[in-house]
Amino acid sequence: MMRFLIEIGFVISLSLGYTWSLAYTAASDPTAQTRAASARPAVRYVQYLAKNSDDDFDPRKDRYDPNPGWDIDEGSSDDEEGRPKNDALRQELEQYGKCTPDLFLSSLIQSDVYKWMMEHKEDLVFMPSDQAALREKEARLRIANKYLPDFYAGLSALSAHHKTLALIYSENWDDGPYTCVWLASSNGLVAYSPLASRSPVSDSVTDDDFLQLIWNALRVEVRSASRAPRKREGDDGCDGDTSGADIPLTQAQIDGEFSALAKAKSYLLPESISSALEKEYVPDARLLIIPARAAQKIPFAALPIGDRNLVDLFAPMIVPAAEDIIAAKPSNLRAAKKLSKASLPGFLVVGDPDLSYDKKRFCWPKLPHAREEASFLASKLGVGATVGASANFNFVKSSLKAGQNTLRLIYFATHGITDPINPADGSFLALDGNHLTGAALRKMKLKFSRHPVVVMSACFSGLGKVFPGGVFGLSDFWLGAGASQVVVSLWAVSDAGTRDLMGLFATELSKRFALGAPSTGGAEIALAVAMRELKSKEKDPAIWSAFVVIGRPAP
Repeated sequence: MMRFLIEIGFVISLSLGYTWSLAYTAASDPTAQTRAASARPAVRYVQYLAKNSDDDFDPRKDRYDPNPGWDIDEGSSDDEEGRPKNDALRQELEQYGKCTPDLFLSSLIQSDVYKWMMEHKEDLVFMPSDQAALREKEARLRIANKYLPDFYAGLSALSAHHKTLALIYSENWDDGPYTCVWLASSNGLVAYSPLASRSPVSDSVTDDDFLQLIWNALRVEVRSASRAPRKREGDDGCDGDTSGADIPLTQAQIDGEFSALAKAKSYLLPESISSALEKEYVPDARLLIIPARAAQKIPFAALPIGDRNLVDLFAPMIVPAAEDIIAAKPSNLRAAKKLSKASLPGFLVVGDPDLSYDKKRFCWPKLPHAREEASFLASKLGVGATVGASANFNFVKSSLKAGQNTLRLIYFATHGITDPINPADGSFLALDGNHLTGAALRKMKLKFSRHPVVVMSACFSGLGKVFPGGVFGLSDFWLGAGASQVVVSLWAVSDAGTRDLMGLFATELSKRFALGAPSTGGAEIALAVAMRELKSKEKDPAIWSAFVVIGRPAP
């Protein structure tokens, strides 16, 4: 454990070095200076660091000062408390609090650390105290750093065909917990803001604060009662409505849904962020969201931006960590494009399995449209769907193992169970004969060379255990096996509603597989197009915004 803490402390310490390395670049590169002069406060702060950095720093004698100063103008001085006399900078500091540009680098690194920790079942229980030792590591990496340039290079490469922005949430613990949100483009930071310490829902912000607000308004739990599977208890005969039919909404109920979404938006997308999103909009743009804690459970697509919803402006998707954006550097994308041109079909479509063998443990509501959903997609792809008794664990296991070098799409239309305590063993996709758990996937030791898109069209398939860096669930086991993107649901959608949305999604996705061109985008673009089309016919956001894409953005 001690070794683990030391290693993580080292990684976090890099973030400090990255700030100084960027400062070095700004000071030595005239082009960077020109670009920085007209940029936002983020680069202005870097200019300060560049001008005031001490190249003679001795980590064995000097201790690290986390707030070296704020005065940028020549000849001005700070007040007695070390705050800048410059009114503009003082106002800036008061507005953004601790969410200052230098923390952005730390937030990016933190997302990678959290991802590693979730994969290794570790929680974050450390705050390094020996700042001198950290600074020693920082000094060695000051000029060699390529992390931030690689991050922006990744965004630039991803913007070749679809303008791509990144929205990063970071939870910080120095002097008490607080959360920052950052909006970045390939040109640098666009906007940043702290999240309110008090929410419009309660006196303090908790993990499930806004999630519960939205779920109550969308009546997720009420709807789930008639359509989501559940464990049997005692002599439970599984009586009741098992059709999964939708409950008609009144206009007042729909208004209540949008009111709840507006409250959540006011916290998750502060005015500086939401107004910047409106200004940055261009057709077919993408928004890559790196979440903190339970933010991954929020239906960002439905959050209001002006008089529209976020999905009307951007194709949103969840990206687990900054490294998933860095992986999109041009050199990596060239290899991915070369691989995507292979002619192998590689589609596995499974739906509506026979679950009669497991009626003693669970109540399984009927899914009359799941078979139709799977068959429709398969027909679009020119393959057959595996349904009923054939949709069993042994078939899926052998197909996954045999398709490690051929599969491009893996699609399940079935029931799902999510365990927020033990997602490896308790979360699964329901199949005949046995269920597909995260632990079973890990045991198969799959390594997909073609990085397929995986679709889990099942209730709550996007949920799991909440960690500081996000949610760990079934999708992470697929990503760990080499999947590029995983499409999941945030709640239990009606069978008919799922069929309608996923039918549109299947049409869009099949077009992209047929064309195989990077300009067409990936699952995130296909899902956004499907949502917009269904949204034009279906007012209820619980129907059209229930799914999200997790993983690495397509080229």
